[in-house]
Amino acid sequence: MTLRTSLQRLIGRDPARLTLRERATETAARLAASKPATDAATADPPPQADAALTVAAADLRRVDATIAAIPTAPDQDLDDVPGYGILDAEADRAADVLAGTPAAGLPGLQAKAAAILSDRFSVQSPQALEMAQSLARDLLNRKP
Repeated sequence: MTLRTSLQRLIGRDPARLTLRERATETAARLAASKPATDAATADPPPQADAALTVAAADLRRVDATIAAIPTAPDQDLDDVPGYGILDAEADRAADVLAGTPAAGLPGLQAKAAAILSDRFSVQSPQALEMAQSLARDLLNRKP
């Protein structure tokens, strides 16, 4: 087993399995199948509308936890650790989904808010600002 495969399994992503989009679609289908039928007038937004956001937020948490668990020497830069670039790219993809996908309901808003509060966005960065602006647009129901 390679380091890449080990890291992917640690973050819950088997390389032979699904992409982020495919997992979001699969999660949405499972949620839709498990939710009882409701009156259309009182129904919440469909769960699949925010499935991509909730999956992306979970992926971001998992990747950040994996990165935090990487043993490094006190003066070692994470960029020098084999496999870190793959994890960082996966976290960036999840952040792009969170920043670029409008939230349809409370689960999507919560996913975005949780990402903003994560360690990855605790420092000022263009990506953190983009995520905060996306959340603000969703709350105010404005288009970009």
